[in-house]
Amino acid sequence: MSTENTKGYLDNPLNGWTCRNGFQAITMTGNLDVSTVPGRYAQVLKLDPGGSARDLTLWDADETSGLMLRLINGADAAETITVKESTADGGSTIETIEQNTEIEVFSDGSAWSFVLKRTIALT
Repeated sequence: MSTENTKGYLDNPLNGWTCRNGFQAITMTGNLDVSTVPGRYAQVLKLDPGGSARDLTLWDADETSGLMLRLINGADAAETITVKESTADGGSTIETIEQNTEIEVFSDGSAWSFVLKRTIALT
């Protein structure tokens, strides 16, 4: 049984994972800091860097405990997205996502962890 927490995410009390349903495609026009708009973005993000390499800054890990994100680079050219911790978490690079690649990251409440990276065929 899942319950909605105060941040609008679903929590599963059996495993502690948090689910933010949905898929969202975003064309980036600059670096994107999702921590400035908590709860606004889906759990699966297909990102188009919009013609240049970009940075994606995630939410504070202590505010997203249990959240798993799938991040997809849907660029039409060789444009890299650098995924970073929030400033509060140190601002370090977690991983980079090249064109036609996806990664998954997980927040354990104290830090974001890189889980996997794979090349994909986008249609």
